[in-house]
Amino acid sequence: MPVATFIIPIIQGNFIKRCLETLKKYTSIEHRVIVIDNNNLDEAKKECEGLYHLWISSYRNLGFAKSMNLGATISQTPYIVMCNDDLEFIDKRWWQGVLDTFAMDEKIIAVNPMSPREGAWGYGLRSDNKDTWLPPEGYTKDTETSITPIIDGKPFVYKEEYTEQDYINLLDNHPRWQKGTVCDALAMTCTVWKKEGLKEMGLLDEKFYPAGGEDYDINARAYSCAWPIERDICVEKYHRRMVATTRSWIWHWWGSSKDEISAKDPTNKLFESRPRWNNNDELWPYGFDVWGHGTDADGKRYPYKRIPEVHIEEL
Repeated sequence: MPVATFIIPIIQGNFIKRCLETLKKYTSIEHRVIVIDNNNLDEAKKECEGLYHLWISSYRNLGFAKSMNLGATISQTPYIVMCNDDLEFIDKRWWQGVLDTFAMDEKIIAVNPMSPREGAWGYGLRSDNKDTWLPPEGYTKDTETSITPIIDGKPFVYKEEYTEQDYINLLDNHPRWQKGTVCDALAMTCTVWKKEGLKEMGLLDEKFYPAGGEDYDINARAYSCAWPIERDICVEKYHRRMVATTRSWIWHWWGSSKDEISAKDPTNKLFESRPRWNNNDELWPYGFDVWGHGTDADGKRYPYKRIPEVHIEEL
């Protein structure tokens, strides 16, 4: 029986084949793959024959949230994996690392593997300081907008194949992330959900279109002790966790699949945005925090409260 369903939306075809090839090569469990094709890429579909189980060609760009919701709704496996298309799997141990992370705490409902390549904006890079900005200690610039760690005196670089020692270096010797640890809250790049946990949270909010902010929102819903009903105090039993883990590693190209096509044609209708792009304030009028709570003057934690309705748009 299949254990997991991988849902992978695409808007251009130059990353998906490599993603699917490495998924097949390095994923030991029986699984299913659903590709949500938001640009009717017939050539990509032909190139990927034998690497997917269901290919859905939409008549318009559904956006990230709706694409993932569509795949999740028709999945029939205990785990649902929401994947970007511009990632590659690099070692067969990645799945066991995810399971080991779930085993750390029964409140963990979603796990995201780490990537050695990281977005530099998470370390203070901005458009107004890009000429003077330097990566933090232990990292080197990969591109103008991304960084990779220095391990054993050498930059950890992308390769077609990774040795066993390469993967052990990430597990044991990463300069920033301590071995076997997790980071609460995550960016949804390759997120493995327990299906029951996703049901409990509800689907991604499709107000965030075409993408950006839906991951922060569902993070906060998981951590808020007031979701889905309002409470004035934090009750720990209602608190769930979504974590990034150092027990599992993949390679992520970070936004390349969407950035390249938008750079070529910023007027492309695929990238028409609504005012709700990354705007969580309208859904969290009492304050927004990706961990779903605040702390009062006495050090007591209290839950942030969200507008309960999750927007699901009809096709």
